[in-house]
Amino acid sequence: MGDAWPEVVEKVAASEKYRPAFDELFGGDVSVETITEAIAEFERTLVTPNAPFDKYLKGDKTALTEEEKRGALLFAEVGCTSCHSGAYFGGENYQKIAESYFADRGGEIQEADLGRYNVTGNDAHMHMFKTPILRNVEVTWPYFHDGSAPDLKTAVETMAEHQLGLELPEADATAITAFLQTLTGEYQGQPLDEMSAN
Repeated sequence: MGDAWPEVVEKVAASEKYRPAFDELFGGDVSVETITEAIAEFERTLVTPNAPFDKYLKGDKTALTEEEKRGALLFAEVGCTSCHSGAYFGGENYQKIAESYFADRGGEIQEADLGRYNVTGNDAHMHMFKTPILRNVEVTWPYFHDGSAPDLKTAVETMAEHQLGLELPEADATAITAFLQTLTGEYQGQPLDEMSAN
């Protein structure tokens, strides 16, 4: 989200909240490798069933409003599913962010903007990122690799413009956003949207 690894390592090492866990689990080693391992282990615990969309697919036709259903149809019709597909609505491929995104965002290109190129060194991977999973996207703001979209509707409009070449009408952007909010599940029996509000 715009931080460089040295800054992340420094923040975790200085954190009263995280440092004791790193001392216990990794013998005090706070590094890119141990932070990555800790994040991966945490993410394996994030099983979040019972999203309204899941309930709708299981036959509960009242689980979605008419606007949310319209948003699901628009999501497919405008082309979002060409990247955000599968049970998790993404995470299965890499896509380039359009050059126009960086031009509109302004400012210099940062190292994080180089995307997969930072890992492979392959020029073809410049500005290429793993397509984000949209499950629970409502509660994972700010959006994009640089955290530049503060809310979900802005993210929807930005992706439509730069990745699909579309200027969505306000009502369509609102409907797609409403649909994406139906992908928010429960964690340990409690709705994630309620947990994030606390």
